[in-house]
Amino acid sequence: MQDLRLTELMFKSLKQDSNLATAEDWEAAGDYAKLIRFFPHAFNCYRNALDLSKTEELAKKVDDTLEKLTNVLQFVPKNCKDMVEEFRFNNPLDPSEWLKVINELLKTSTDESNIEAIRFAFGMGIYCAVRSGLDVSPMNKNLIPFLEAQEEDESQLKFNKLSLDGVKKIVTIGDNVTLGLQNNWEIKEEETFHQLWKNSLSDPNSIEFANNAISGAGILDAVLYVGRDVILHKPDLVILNYGINDVWLGPDALLGFEVLLEYLIKFLKLNSIKLLLVGPVPHIPSACPEQQKPNAKVDMKDLRMEPWDKICKQVALRNKIPYADTSSKFPLLEEQRKKFFANGFNQPNREGHMLIKAAIEEVIS
Repeated sequence: MQDLRLTELMFKSLKQDSNLATAEDWEAAGDYAKLIRFFPHAFNCYRNALDLSKTEELAKKVDDTLEKLTNVLQFVPKNCKDMVEEFRFNNPLDPSEWLKVINELLKTSTDESNIEAIRFAFGMGIYCAVRSGLDVSPMNKNLIPFLEAQEEDESQLKFNKLSLDGVKKIVTIGDNVTLGLQNNWEIKEEETFHQLWKNSLSDPNSIEFANNAISGAGILDAVLYVGRDVILHKPDLVILNYGINDVWLGPDALLGFEVLLEYLIKFLKLNSIKLLLVGPVPHIPSACPEQQKPNAKVDMKDLRMEPWDKICKQVALRNKIPYADTSSKFPLLEEQRKKFFANGFNQPNREGHMLIKAAIEEVIS
């Protein structure tokens, strides 16, 4: 669906001025934002509508949307759970809170039983700090000794195959690519790589799909909302795809990305969920319009997708899960690659999604 008027109003809600529209329009914009899973915008729209028209229905929409936003970090390593519980409802993205967790964990123990929690806290701290524009080089330096040092042979990825035996329900999580976002905020979910792949199966109706991707999301969002977007749905298989938004944080976020992606994958595997990691789409940052750049301060040379793709491959290898090598399907030359993007730089059109589908088909056993 596409509605430019509601899209414009959805973004105006960030000004938190309810007088910019009628209660009916705010509610419609909230419904639209909720449909495309822009929950912060939906919350602002519903709240503006409630300011102008105090109805029970609007109050419920405000409460329901607030729950989607605040029900975060339900699943964290047990060694840091009590500490995280103290601030996850207030400000789970406060870098200083994560620094406190890191320091407390390091004081407690650096034994193997504590390392998972240490890595996780570092990953969250780095991500939150980078998003706040803070220098994270000391945190990255201190995290390195806790990471896997050995580099895996990428040629071994071909042996990690996905079996669909027993798969009745699939949840897809990711960003605007997985969501199916096109030009002018139009969503074409039926043309996404996962729907195209599902429709090519011999009995597509035998598998239930839930697309819980969020435009603009990164790996941090996946970790924050894994309870809401994955566990609640009890899937047999999760298809995940991140990186195209994470890259705009710059190379300082790479180690944080690695830690959080690996934690998420290990957590889902422990819940007996099959996994398929889809590699990040090789975007064309130089073609991104100035007004749409998530971070105008990042140097273009630091926006290459290769380092993020490499991390995804290493995480897939270490955890022995199938990896759909998206980057291998898109043309190497940017000018040839542009025709596979609806917006010319990072939102695949149907032909682009067909390339991702082809990468998935290569890892199906």
